[in-house]
Order: sequence, then structure tokens, then C-alpha cells
Amino acid sequence: MLFVEGIRNVNLSNGVVRFNTVATGPSGEEIETGHIAVPASVYLQLLEQLNEAGEQLQEAQSHFHDDSDATH
Repeated sequence: MLFVEGIRNVNLSNGVVRFNTVATGPSGEEIETGHIAVPASVYLQLLEQLNEAGEQLQEAQSHFHDDSDATH
């Protein structure tokens, strides 16, 4: 599993988009957590999928809050 709170660097080389991922360390400092490599040919598709997943999470969270409000 890769824990990601942000992206430090992005580059494109040989048809691969590479991200260096970061998170906040125990002392509050930014630490590198790993790398993500995505073929450039599927990069836009992946972004769309991540966006759709985010929208689904927002919708689910909205329904959760609506349901909890109805019980009060």
C-alpha cells in the first residue's frame, strides 16, 4: 500500500508519467512515500477514473450525512 498526501515531482519520460509521492511525517515534515508510474497512454483515463471515484465518495458522504440528520 502507498500512502499519499501529496505529489512532490512529476515527469514524463519514455512514455511514462512518474510521480514522487509525499506525506506528513511524525514530526510534521514532508517525507517521500514512494513513486507512481503511469503509462502516458492511459494517464487521462486514470484521471477521469479518480475524478469519478471522488464524486462517488462525495455523494456517498452526502447521503450518509443526510441519513444521520434524519435520525436526529
